[in-house]
Amino acid sequence: MTTQKDLLFRQFQIRKYDRKRIVPAVNMTVEIAMDRMLEFRNELNAASGETNTHITINHFILKAIADSLKRYPALYSYFYRDKIVPNDEIVFNVPVDIESHVEYIVIHHPDTKSFTEISAECEKEVKLIRAGKGSNMEFINFLPHIPFLTKIGYLFNPKKVYSFMDKKYGNFPVSNFGTFRLKSGNITITSPIIGGVCIGSIKKEATGSFVLLTLTFDHRALDGAYGAKFLNDVKAKLEHPELEFIDKHE
Repeated sequence: MTTQKDLLFRQFQIRKYDRKRIVPAVNMTVEIAMDRMLEFRNELNAASGETNTHITINHFILKAIADSLKRYPALYSYFYRDKIVPNDEIVFNVPVDIESHVEYIVIHHPDTKSFTEISAECEKEVKLIRAGKGSNMEFINFLPHIPFLTKIGYLFNPKKVYSFMDKKYGNFPVSNFGTFRLKSGNITITSPIIGGVCIGSIKKEATGSFVLLTLTFDHRALDGAYGAKFLNDVKAKLEHPELEFIDKHE
């Protein structure tokens, strides 16, 4: 059944993905061995004495991405009029499946937070979204009521657009296709965002458990070497969690 929220979100998607704003993108995928990560999560859960933890592998992946991004600031910068506009803050945009559409969790400074803090923040935001109080849907409802002159002002003052995105939308989308039981995928990038990541589902094979991470980025702003180094950085963190996360869960 299609709800009013679904219809509002579809209109938002149409505006957001105007073909004039779609960027020439490159997709790069890395395969990550997850056996040690799964063991590490179980060890932490057992050590904490909790029988029902809300920390998921996705939260570890979010943390690994955030920590890696600090070394690759162009990925969470903006691209406007043939210029890379540096950004001081990493702000994740994390889609959440609601009814027949998605809404977004916006996580500020994930690089400064532990994966337990990221987990708690995600859980809190999901509850707000399911209660109809998510900030993303509030903005979508407000969009039709923005005065015409205000919209014109945003067109001629890109700094306002950057400020809005940092506060309400994020500058680096991370979409988890694994929640739909999909092995992999890639996201669509629209200006001024430069890059984002798609997480696939964990697949168990004879040689172990693996997950595919796909980076999509604006090829005008970055080259393949930059993107590949970032993906391999994330891979190293997740394949050796005892070195990366042991002091980051308090």
